[in-house]
Amino acid sequence: MQERKMPIKAVTFDLWDTIVDDDSDEAKRSAQGLRSKYDERRHLVWQALNDHRQTDLATVNLAFDVADAAFNNVWKSHFINWTVAERIDVILEGLGRELPADRRQSVIDDLGRMEVDIYPDAIPGIKNALENLAGRYKLAVVSDAIVTPGTGLRDLLAAHDLKQYFSAFAFSDEVGHSKPHRSMFDSAAEQLGVALEEMVHIG
Repeated sequence: MQERKMPIKAVTFDLWDTIVDDDSDEAKRSAQGLRSKYDERRHLVWQALNDHRQTDLATVNLAFDVADAAFNNVWKSHFINWTVAERIDVILEGLGRELPADRRQSVIDDLGRMEVDIYPDAIPGIKNALENLAGRYKLAVVSDAIVTPGTGLRDLLAAHDLKQYFSAFAFSDEVGHSKPHRSMFDSAAEQLGVALEEMVHIG
């Protein structure tokens, strides 16, 4: 095995299922009598459309499913995460519908805030781990933004009192690519002022 020539100066973390327990918010939603995120996202789009013209929920669900399939294909094949706005526009185009600009933006904002208003739990022990590592290394989050944008993911970290440990953030909606595209790690390295070879990634 070839020895590492450069010392480790920085550690980057994925957010989902590394720092935050993905979908642990679903139990909280259920306890409050709320729809699952899957159903609520579709309901929000249907409600916005139905308020302007009677719309069949099943048709909206189908358009959502097609848009999700296209999103996943682009994500896995080209390492790109469409923003929520782009996904909504794909759904609307598929339905041959439009929304007033203010209502469209309201739907986008509501979808993007869902995991901030009722946030998933932090992984047990992550705060102590980050506190210990932050004393020795520069830390960054390098993570895909599947629905919640980078602005919301920062709020989520702050809600768990974890944002303080990170000096850089590379979120796919802000960088323009998703993991494992090199640009995500280039962004983190540039923000941290280290070389790629001086970073290790967890997640």
